[in-house]
Amino acid sequence: YQRELGLLTGRVEENIESLDAGVAEAGQQPMCLAGPSLILNKIAYAYTLCELGGGYVPVFYNADYDGVQAELLNMRLPSPSARGLLITYPAGPEYEGSPIHMLPNPPEEWLTQTVERIKGNYKGIMKGVNPGTQDRVLRNLDHVLTIVKGAYYSTENVSDWAAKIIGTLVNLEAGLGVPIISPSRPEIR
Repeated sequence: YQRELGLLTGRVEENIESLDAGVAEAGQQPMCLAGPSLILNKIAYAYTLCELGGGYVPVFYNADYDGVQAELLNMRLPSPSARGLLITYPAGPEYEGSPIHMLPNPPEEWLTQTVERIKGNYKGIMKGVNPGTQDRVLRNLDHVLTIVKGAYYSTENVSDWAAKIIGTLVNLEAGLGVPIISPSRPEIR
């Protein structure tokens, strides 16, 4: 699974080979655009626990067996509006209650429109902020959106899309070596 998602770094492979030593686990259902940054805090905590000693390995469970529900389809981003910017995966009624890993990625047009909405939203948030800070934040946003788009184009369902975004941030960007485990995968069970 790690190789399929392009996340099998040397450190991830070493940690997979050491799973029998014990693990510190973090987990979350796959959420819209990989979910809030709280998920990264969970992973960082599991990683930090392992760094304290004992030979344990951090793992992240991408709980992709949960049913399709509003909690997984919707996400709000900070915005100038008090309600935030609502981002919602399109999911027909035929997917209601189905495991989230069965939900295909949204159409490319949805992705393109969503990326533009997010960019416009952040430009609104940055009004009145120092131009140097604005530039830095918007460059960071472009980098994150590149990761989101790269994960979209290399996966077929929202579960793998979320796992690829998280795995890219945690393993390719930060080099933490945290195996991503999706229990719905027969080879993992």
